[in-house]
Amino acid sequence: MKRKTQTHTPSVLITAQHFLRRHRADLLHIALCIFIATLFVLVCSKSTSPLYPDYYAYGGLTDGGDSLQFQTIGKAWLDGKVPYRDLFDHKGPIIFLVNALGFLLGGGTRYGIVVLQVIALAVVIHYALRLARLVSPNRLWGGIVLVFTLIAYARAYAQGNSVQEYSLPFIFASIYYLVRFLQQPKGTNHPLKYAFLHGITLAVCLLTQFSNALLVAPGILVVTILLIARRQWRNLWQNLAFGLAGILTLILPFAIYFAIQGALSDMIYAVLIYNFEYANHIGSWLRGASGASVLQFAYTFLPYLLLPFTAIMAWRRHQKPYAAFLGLTFLCESYMFLTTQAFGQYAASTIPQIILFLNELYLLVPFNSRRSKPNPAKASPATLFGLVAAIAVISQIYFDITTSYMVDTVNMYQDIRAKGVAELVFGYEDLVAEYGEESPENTPTCQTITAYGCYATLKSFYLRYDITPSNRFFVTQDWHAKFSPTIAAAIKEEFSQHPPECILLETEPGVTAISDLLSQRYTLLAADHGFELYHLNS
Repeated sequence: MKRKTQTHTPSVLITAQHFLRRHRADLLHIALCIFIATLFVLVCSKSTSPLYPDYYAYGGLTDGGDSLQFQTIGKAWLDGKVPYRDLFDHKGPIIFLVNALGFLLGGGTRYGIVVLQVIALAVVIHYALRLARLVSPNRLWGGIVLVFTLIAYARAYAQGNSVQEYSLPFIFASIYYLVRFLQQPKGTNHPLKYAFLHGITLAVCLLTQFSNALLVAPGILVVTILLIARRQWRNLWQNLAFGLAGILTLILPFAIYFAIQGALSDMIYAVLIYNFEYANHIGSWLRGASGASVLQFAYTFLPYLLLPFTAIMAWRRHQKPYAAFLGLTFLCESYMFLTTQAFGQYAASTIPQIILFLNELYLLVPFNSRRSKPNPAKASPATLFGLVAAIAVISQIYFDITTSYMVDTVNMYQDIRAKGVAELVFGYEDLVAEYGEESPENTPTCQTITAYGCYATLKSFYLRYDITPSNRFFVTQDWHAKFSPTIAAAIKEEFSQHPPECILLETEPGVTAISDLLSQRYTLLAADHGFELYHLNS
C-alpha cells in the first residue's frame, strides 16, 4: 500500500504568517506613520528633499540656511574634519552626526538625510496618535488631532533638517509618559523606564539646542516634587539614578569622542558658554515689534499661547499636578520666547501642546460610557458654544496657515525647477568661475577659499561647489563675532595663523573682524554684486 506523501509548510513561513496575523494592526499603524511622514518630508523639507534639486543654490535666501550649514559640517565630518575643533557652530553635535550619517547613507548625497527625517517624523506621528488615544480610541479623533499637529509643525518646520526635528521624537515620547503619569491616582510609583527616557530626552536637547527641553524639564520637576510631597523616597532616588543613567548614556560617548579628538573644551564652550553669551546679547524680538510681527508670532507659536487655557481646563477637571506642569511650562516658555528672538523653528518644540489643548476640549463634553464618545446632549449650552467657537477659530487660523504655506511651496517648487544651478543667483558666481582652479594661465587661482560674511547668503557656498571648508570659522563669521569678544578674537587668530588662499567676502556690513588682515596680507582681485574676492599675497 502506497503511503501518501505529506507536504509541510516550512516552519519559517508558518511563523511569519502567525506573526503577521498577530501584529497586523501594529504593522499597518507603522506603515501609515511612515507613509504620512514620507509625504510630509518630501513636500516640506525643501533643504533636503529630492523634489527640490539644487536647493543649496537658492537656500541661503530662505529660512532653510541653517540646514545648509549643518549639511556642510556633517559632510566635512565624513571628510576627516572634527566639529568645533575644525568647524565652529554653536549647536549640539547630534545635528552634525545626523547629517554625516545622512550623507553616508546617501552615498555622498543629501538624500540619505531624508531617510532619517522620515524615521524621526514617523515616531512623532506615532506618539501624537497615542496622545490622542489618552482621551478617545476613536480613529476619527486621532486623525483630527494629527491634521492639526502636522499643520502646526509645517508652520515651524523652517525647510527641514533643524535641531528641533531630531529632538521631537524624544520630546513627544516623554510628554506622552509624563501626561499619563501625572493623571494617575495618588501613590502611583513613577516607572523607572520613564525616568530613563526623560534622561535621554534631556541629553538629546542638550546635544542639539537646550531650549528644546522647555516642555519636558518642567514635567520632570513636577514629578520630582510629587514624589517628595508623597514621601515616595525609594522611588525618587531610583528615578534620579535612572534619569542620570539616561543622560550619561547619550552624553558620555560624545564626550569621550571629542576628548580623544582634543575638542571637548571647544564643544563645551560652543554648546554652553557661547549660547549664554548669544542669548544675553541678541535681545528680545519685542523691541520694535510691529503688528505684522506680533501676528506672525501668534500664528507660529499658537500651541504655546493656548497653554494657559489647557492648564485651566485641566485644573477644572481636578488634575492639579497635570495643570501645574502645564502652567510651569507656560512660564518657562514665556521667558524663552519673549526675551529673545522668536525664530520660527523654536515653535517646533511646542507642537505637542496643540494636542494637549485639543484633548482638553474633547473632555469638556460628557461621555456616553458605552461608546466612549462625547454626548453633546448632556453638555451645557455654554460648554458647547465655547467648544465650537474654539475649534472654529483654530480651524480658521490653520486654514489660513495651510493655504499660505501651500502657495509658497508651489511657488518655490516651480522656481527651483525652472532655474538651473549655473544661473546667477547670489552674485558671486562669476568671481568663482573666473578665479577657480581652471582659470587661465597667469591668473591667480583659489586652491583654498573661505566664504566670509555676516548673513545666511553664503551658507550654501560649500555645498554648491562641493568644497570642504579649510577654516574653523567658515561662514557667518561676523554674526558669530558680535555676540562674543572671545569668538571675535578667535576669528582674527584663525585667519592670521591659517590664512586661506582666497576669501570671498560679503561686503555688507563693510568693516569686518578681519579688516586689518585683508588690508595687510590680501589683494582685492575683483568685486561683483556685493561680493569681493581677495587673494593672499605671495
